[in-house]
Amino acid sequence: MNKIQSIGLGLLLVGAIGAAQVVPPSNRLQSLSKALPPVGQNVEMKTLGIQLLATNQKAPKADQDGPVFKLYYPGDLDRRSTDDPAYAGKYPGVHLNVPLKAQPSAVNFLFLSDQPERILDDRKRTPAATPGSAEPGPGATGIYARSPIPGGSTVRVLVDHTNGTKRPLRFDLAWVSRKPGFLTVRKRSLSVHQDSVAAGNRAFSEMAEMVVEPRRSLEADSGIALVSQLLKPEDTLVLHQEYFSSAPGDLAAIVSEVDEGFADQKSKLDLLPVLHSIVWKEEEERLGKFIDKGADPTRWNRIRQSFQHARGHFPSPDRVADVDYSVSSWSESEHPLQAYSKFESIPGVDVTVRQGDVAAVTDNRGKYGAKVGMRWNLKSLPPGCKEMAVLALNRGAVFGGRHRVTDGKRTACEVFHTPGKPGLLPKGWACTLWRGPVQVGDQIQMWTEPMANTSVQLWYALVPLPPQ
Repeated sequence: MNKIQSIGLGLLLVGAIGAAQVVPPSNRLQSLSKALPPVGQNVEMKTLGIQLLATNQKAPKADQDGPVFKLYYPGDLDRRSTDDPAYAGKYPGVHLNVPLKAQPSAVNFLFLSDQPERILDDRKRTPAATPGSAEPGPGATGIYARSPIPGGSTVRVLVDHTNGTKRPLRFDLAWVSRKPGFLTVRKRSLSVHQDSVAAGNRAFSEMAEMVVEPRRSLEADSGIALVSQLLKPEDTLVLHQEYFSSAPGDLAAIVSEVDEGFADQKSKLDLLPVLHSIVWKEEEERLGKFIDKGADPTRWNRIRQSFQHARGHFPSPDRVADVDYSVSSWSESEHPLQAYSKFESIPGVDVTVRQGDVAAVTDNRGKYGAKVGMRWNLKSLPPGCKEMAVLALNRGAVFGGRHRVTDGKRTACEVFHTPGKPGLLPKGWACTLWRGPVQVGDQIQMWTEPMANTSVQLWYALVPLPPQ
């Protein structure tokens, strides 16, 4: 055998050894791939062979070879990330509470009024901060949310309130300008319905539509009603709106008696009582329906001290999480299926609640009214992988909202989970949000917007699909 033949044989042997070392996709990944529904359709997680399991121990290695993908996570995780040093290596393939960073967008502030959600005559109120003002008794009317907004800002508005009294009331969204200027409404969708889910669904479905409204002139210390709506008993109002104001001002969500005058000056706003912002410890029996005190004591104790719902303003509300997907083998030890969740909330300010001399910091835990995304950077892929799928996994209550997923090049998919088709996403179910061709260096981008009153924290799975 000459030298050239020896080299050729050696290369063939190296290639054969390399091929023999390539691990094929597991049976359970093959089964999951075949069970995937088309984009936009829901399926039970157990049909896909996926289980989400809480444990305070290290994820068992034996489950890497079982027939089901068992995704383990720490039971008392609360707001920490599974990628924190304390958890590093204990829950491989699971990346929960991925940090969010502000995403530049045309919207400077989100204004949210969702607290108290139900309007009742026995709600606590606090007096305005004016000398000699008397403590008002309980009542239904007053300011439900208020915020100072700088000039030159685009504001996104989300309001969700139900009239729980036995008489008609009026809801006003008031803008009191501090300087001369102009205001332009860019988006507007409002729904009033006796079914709160239907109200949220209608407003949510129409919120993406642009509107053309005349520019409105603003005068100093003069107010205009961006919305004035009659609410009959048991009506739920859900409002989505976007507007731009060249001048700074005060934005307020106000519930009034039908025949009361409109608060068209800052001094009138200051005289209105402010509805008490409910803390969960005041209604612990309700909190127990959402959080298992025994399984999640850290989360229980923190949420117990938090406001039930969010109100106030949220600077730069649109957020994104950046993560790298770097799996170069089909071996289950590398966990080709990876699961993620975004950090649970975005921070805001509620000026109606003071903590000493400072306005209270509040959390928009449902991310209501915000567009929150995740970007997966594909650093490496298993051998021969040319296609991936993005799944939504729901381990909580019923989810409603919209997802948009794209690779920015070839494929974009949009899925609406609203009453109808495909319907809301129930607990224990999954949905295929996207499926498309991939290669190393691609980026998959996902954006989600929850409905006003059905949102929960979803997990997402990035699934490399075996070659056919």
